Amino acid sequence: VFGLILYALFTRFGLSPPWSAAGTLLCYLQVYVLLLRPVSMQVVYPFFLLFMLAFVAWWQKQDRYTGIFLGLAIALTFYAYTYLWQVVTVFLGLSFFSLLIMSDWQRMRAALLVGLGTAVLIIPMVYLTFTQIHDPYYWESMMRIGLGRTHLPAGEAIWGGMRMLMFAILALSIWKWLVQKEEHSARTFFVLQYMLLGVGIEIASVSNVVTGLDLETASHMARFVSLWLAVGVVTALYVVWNVRERLRLLHPFKNIILFARFVLALATTLAYATSLLDFLKFNEVQTRIKSEQAYLPALEWIDRQEPAPQVIWTDPGSELLQRIPIYTKHYVLFSPGGGLQLVSSDETQERYLTAGALSRLTRGQISADVWKHSGVGFAVDIPNTINRKVKICRALRLSALGFSCGDLTDAETQNAALYTRMYKRYNEEIKPNLQDKLEKFHVSYIMKDS
Repeated sequence: VFGLILYALFTRFGLSPPWSAAGTLLCYLQVYVLLLRPVSMQVVYPFFLLFMLAFVAWWQKQDRYTGIFLGLAIALTFYAYTYLWQVVTVFLGLSFFSLLIMSDWQRMRAALLVGLGTAVLIIPMVYLTFTQIHDPYYWESMMRIGLGRTHLPAGEAIWGGMRMLMFAILALSIWKWLVQKEEHSARTFFVLQYMLLGVGIEIASVSNVVTGLDLETASHMARFVSLWLAVGVVTALYVVWNVRERLRLLHPFKNIILFARFVLALATTLAYATSLLDFLKFNEVQTRIKSEQAYLPALEWIDRQEPAPQVIWTDPGSELLQRIPIYTKHYVLFSPGGGLQLVSSDETQERYLTAGALSRLTRGQISADVWKHSGVGFAVDIPNTINRKVKICRALRLSALGFSCGDLTDAETQNAALYTRMYKRYNEEIKPNLQDKLEKFHVSYIMKDS
């Protein structure tokens, strides 16, 4: 799906079929790891490309069909990925504002109709979001997922913006030196829309500057930067290839500058790319497959033994945590993925401590497992948010002006009280009442790595 939509998008951009096919392959290699991992980008990228394709189709011709196509594509972004609809919403606002400046009343009227239809289509998602926000455990869940409170932009947002700026300078150079005279205003204006999409990504990346809420925003937006740059560079290469005869008419100094800017844009794009070594790790894959196969006899036995789903108690650090839900119909007492749901942190910690009784937890192990029982927020993002302020304060030497920069921290330091409290709970509540806890969570079986 990713390849088919991207190929169609390249052809809409005017690339020839061979170039569209080659560009699709190169972009696939660029984001290979993100597509390979069984997480959201397998779904999100096709929706992102579908929106871009729908927008191009609508831009080229505003009629009932392209309007419906664009409205559906926009609405789907709301159901697909929170960060995607943020990018799309910001971009559409910028695009509409550009239409207003250019007095493009035909497209403005068509855009308003698309917006009205989209507003109707996203009503269920708006209602669901409203109910989620008012869930009693919503903010606890967000903290586990990685919500930080800061108005300072992340380094990834700044680097991403600089990389997109490099490509924007390249695009401006190509337009000004090679294609400006013959390209009509409509084509030029559309290129501006693609640049505005990049601006939309960057604005979304630094949105915490205004909201004060940072949910790993910049690192998620970087995934869109990667694909946006790859598509843009491929298209820019095709444009230059098409007018390569004109390069001879340019001053040699401009040719050197253009080449240097291409190299710089390509380098910034490849900064997000997959290492070629990732395609050659056959031994690692085979070892992992053999390791998984060793669990199958036990998993197949319990699946035959129990026709109805059961809760299985296994160690929080065991591979069985992932294998049991994949290969059987049964559940596990504790799973790190449970922390992504709208549940209380108290329950996720209680389940972790109960499951950990299988291997006699220590305070050190509780500290090492912070990502499992309290999420990436407590393990990485909250300490990093604090450190961001400290590093910026020190870099600007604000202490000389009387500001207190504070000290760098880490998960162990930041969460020391939490670990101590959990270890005390483990010894005083979980271990003495282990049987009651297992009954509370309906545990029927124990499975442990040998």
